[in-house]
Amino acid sequence: MPKRLLELTATVTYELFRFGQSEPFTVILEAVDDKGERIVLKGLLEENDPQQHLTYRFYGSWASYKNQRTGQTEPQFRFQTFVRATPHTRAGIVKYLAGAPNIGRVLAGRLFDKFQGDAVKILREKPEVAAAAIDRLSEEAASEAAEWLEREKALEDCTIELVDLLEGHGLPKSLVKLAVKEWGNRAAEVIRQDPYRMMRFRGVGFKRCDALYLDLNKPPGRLKRQALCAWYHVASNSNGDTWFPKSFVHVGLAGAIAGADVRAEQATDLAGRSGMLTTIRTDGPSGAPDWDGSFEWMAEGAKGRNEARLAGYICEALGEK
Repeated sequence: MPKRLLELTATVTYELFRFGQSEPFTVILEAVDDKGERIVLKGLLEENDPQQHLTYRFYGSWASYKNQRTGQTEPQFRFQTFVRATPHTRAGIVKYLAGAPNIGRVLAGRLFDKFQGDAVKILREKPEVAAAAIDRLSEEAASEAAEWLEREKALEDCTIELVDLLEGHGLPKSLVKLAVKEWGNRAAEVIRQDPYRMMRFRGVGFKRCDALYLDLNKPPGRLKRQALCAWYHVASNSNGDTWFPKSFVHVGLAGAIAGADVRAEQATDLAGRSGMLTTIRTDGPSGAPDWDGSFEWMAEGAKGRNEARLAGYICEALGEK
């Protein structure tokens, strides 16, 4: 079972190294933790590089590395993902607030001088108080900045929830950021409601989504899950073969939904209507005959449709029906 990710809150002070010609880059960062101690972090970056003086929550694990300058073995925190956190130093708070609309570095500095470490909280939760205390900051401008700060906090909370939700399922390290980019601060809610929606992201397959679905104690016999199981049974057995007897799909589905009420006909029908599977009817020796004596075969949606279309073109060219 994968190790549980550790959480480390630290303020980035310097980027020591960057490797790679294109994203994702491997970076080594110098940072200061909550205790004021220097630490070294290593990880992959795609977008939203950690910025100097800003504070982040990093998720990963501790490892050791050899310092080439000193020859000593030192600890290194290797992060898999990170999220911006509310800073606590003057430089961090000023830079953080300066990113809000209508603020800038001058007003951010005044806000810190007035409210010290509570500057972010005051502007976010009581913009009217901030506007009354700071010259040249209108209540309207303060309210707009407060909305931005609320969104940032919601994204921070959502990212933390996602890390906890997805941990231990062998999912790609980039998934948290991709999900937040796709669904914003609703990402955790979207995935919790329907884990299979993660399949739109590269590197996220059915089995891992299905494992999370079951871990969330959702009904194993849900019709959508049965349709996906039918599709996966065909897809995972397509080693050179495209078409399978419908009875083969039904048997595979029964094995995947063991212990639940199997609705094979409804599941394969839903898989067909949603484009996951394609069905053709033929007269032949394989498969189980249907009520009219014909036979049904099933294939992955796009692959089956393309092959059936090609077969149609060939038959048309040969003058066959």
